[in-house]
Amino acid sequence: MKRLLVVADDLGLTPGVNEGIASAYRNGILTSASWLTNTAHFHQTLALLKDLEGLGVGIHLTLVGGRPVLSPDQVATLTTPEGAFRGSWRRFLAAWFAGRVRVEEIRAEWRAQVARAVEAGIRPAHLDSHQHLHVLPGLWSVAWDLAREFGVSRVRLPRESGPFPVGTPLSRRMIRWVLHSLCPIPPVEGPVRCSDHCFGISQAGHLDLPGLLSLLRGLPEGDSELVTHPGFPDAQLRREYRWGYDWAEETRALTSEEAQREVARLGISLGRH
Repeated sequence: MKRLLVVADDLGLTPGVNEGIASAYRNGILTSASWLTNTAHFHQTLALLKDLEGLGVGIHLTLVGGRPVLSPDQVATLTTPEGAFRGSWRRFLAAWFAGRVRVEEIRAEWRAQVARAVEAGIRPAHLDSHQHLHVLPGLWSVAWDLAREFGVSRVRLPRESGPFPVGTPLSRRMIRWVLHSLCPIPPVEGPVRCSDHCFGISQAGHLDLPGLLSLLRGLPEGDSELVTHPGFPDAQLRREYRWGYDWAEETRALTSEEAQREVARLGISLGRH
């Protein structure tokens, strides 16, 4: 049986991203979303989730961009003098590999990010992380322990399988290779599991309709997770997050009639964590 979990990352990043995720769920094949609980849009996102009945919600654990949930003095090795997280994964990795980051602070901050959702009445169904940092040596076990602590049944394993999509840039190929080498071999039994397959890493921010249809047609048997980034670009997204993502194009792909027909034709079961 082919079961597909279509997950939108970056819920809560900006109002426009939230609107795109809501549209992809209401009008398309999206089944779940991963929530950045540290942003200024927490309460707006919480109100939106109450209108999106049935959407699977997970926590997008973050150490990059924005401000921590805990006070900066509690997570001093994770923050800048201004009290914010480092602005990019490159800056975080430089500090991490230089030994300037305390794992205990990461554990405390990630626990606070999960707890913020739980205390607001949202029970997370899965955990993953912004920029996939939870697969770093020493951090996978932190995410896994938090999943068990909060009764979360799934943790993302961003080990993409299958051939590279046509035209994948070398930089994205290298990222995929690095992630593949970092990903551990998870247990096959127990209260916390990983999906059998993960897709969308190579096309992050650029999953158009032809790419989506190709993924659907090549979907293997078992549980697969498709990582997506729908959204409607707003002023904040254009100003603060110059990642080069085509948020609107991903929204169009996920809400297209063609994609919905293909899911039905192929007998793919859409599910959530």
